[in-house]
Amino acid sequence: MKERLSTALFDNSPCHIAVIDRNRQVVLTNPAFERTFANATHTTCHQLYKDCDIPCDDCLVEHTFADGIAHLSKEQGVTRCNKAIFYEAQAIPLLDEGGAVEHVVLISTDTTRTVELEQGLNQAERLANVGLSTAGLAHTIKNILAGLEGGIYMVDTGIAKEEPQRLQSGWKMVQDYIHQVESLVKNLLSYARQSESHPESVDLGELADEIVALYASKASMAGIALSTHTAAETPHLLLDRAAMHAALANLVTNAVDACTWDPNLDKDHSIVISIKPQDSGARIEVADNGTGISAENQQRLLVTTFTTKGMRGTGLGLLLTKKTAAAHGGALSFESRAGEGTTFRIDIPSTPHGVQT
Repeated sequence: MKERLSTALFDNSPCHIAVIDRNRQVVLTNPAFERTFANATHTTCHQLYKDCDIPCDDCLVEHTFADGIAHLSKEQGVTRCNKAIFYEAQAIPLLDEGGAVEHVVLISTDTTRTVELEQGLNQAERLANVGLSTAGLAHTIKNILAGLEGGIYMVDTGIAKEEPQRLQSGWKMVQDYIHQVESLVKNLLSYARQSESHPESVDLGELADEIVALYASKASMAGIALSTHTAAETPHLLLDRAAMHAALANLVTNAVDACTWDPNLDKDHSIVISIKPQDSGARIEVADNGTGISAENQQRLLVTTFTTKGMRGTGLGLLLTKKTAAAHGGALSFESRAGEGTTFRIDIPSTPHGVQT
């Protein structure tokens, strides 16, 4: 009876079931697995599940062989039809008569539809936020156009009056506002769309150093001390490097602005990028001692394209950073006191599966 029940469950289960040996070779599969992936025993699990010749960095099967404990994870793979599939996988030890782990049974459940629905909801939420903020964006564009008109007027009068300095100042205004238009359009498109991610192992310490090198000149010219504070061994996490670089750059840009526009001229302004390892991953902090944010404005900061910069900002930078953190399974948060400064934090888990930006 028990044997017949086990056979019936194995053959008719909608879950994908594979039995794997210590060499990562698949030795037995059920029909559901063969319909989704392939009927190819004595092939490695990473080849069948992910069409990859290299073993997974954080392998559930290896963990179970090592400690004899069941492990659960969210994964992304490739079907036999070369389509992306999201699934929850559980690795269960199969013991021999002596109690040693002889094989690992990997049971996976297809969650592709759930993931797609979640991504669709996230996309709808982003578009709704953009729609709710249309009036604010229109006001920003109006301000930019007014600035362009002012710059053009200075260029025209500089030419008419043969005043090179006035002409140069006007042309600089035109260039600055054209750059604002370009930045606004790029950020708006990036926020509204779902783009393909390119996750790779990233040394967060090196990423912080890159940002410091990028902003060192701008900070120095403004009299701001820009530095990093990292542990002796900084974490390596699986990230979309370009997206996280842009997110960190947004935070540092805001910090530089907060220090530059601080009316307290007696401060020795500083910005510190900290990388803090955590049991569940890592925390990236960008702390400044600039203007700070009022309690009233804090409630609006990460909800829509609200900005504390007036006509100098669009508010999209923080929404993009929030989106990037969420796409890596993390979160963006902050603490601030008006007149004292602000600290933004990006918390990232060590295994952010299915990164989507």
